[in-house]
Amino acid sequence: MIALKTISPVALEQLLKPYTNPLTGIWYRAIQLRHAATALSYAHSAGRSSRFSPAAVAGKPGFSLIYLAENHQVALWEVQALLGSPGSGLAVANPRSAWAVLNINVRLNAIVDLSDVRAVSFADHAAGVDRRLDGLSTAGNAWSHGD
Repeated sequence: MIALKTISPVALEQLLKPYTNPLTGIWYRAIQLRHAATALSYAHSAGRSSRFSPAAVAGKPGFSLIYLAENHQVALWEVQALLGSPGSGLAVANPRSAWAVLNINVRLNAIVDLSDVRAVSFADHAAGVDRRLDGLSTAGNAWSHGD
């Protein structure tokens, strides 16, 4: 179990300020055409485990996420709309579904790069998260703070 202590979002934001950067630009989201009406929906993601959200930590819901990619190809690979191996140059469209790629204009004031071990370790420490209890490595894992 991951141990959490309560820290206000404002305090956490100030502590993480040295590890944040703005992000502005066009990012991409691949969706199945049958989901076009809810293409930007993300509320359902809080209850699903993923590589970026534990879905539930200490009885609290996970993070609400919307998945975006740096380019069209990555977006299609991520949702398995393309089958094959990204590095091989060989790809086949997944015949089971029709897909669309949306261009999303992103303007974020501050992001924390969770692939930066220093930033994640600092965030864990600031939030009182002890991942050693679960045997989890710090890098690349989502972190949480109390309400």
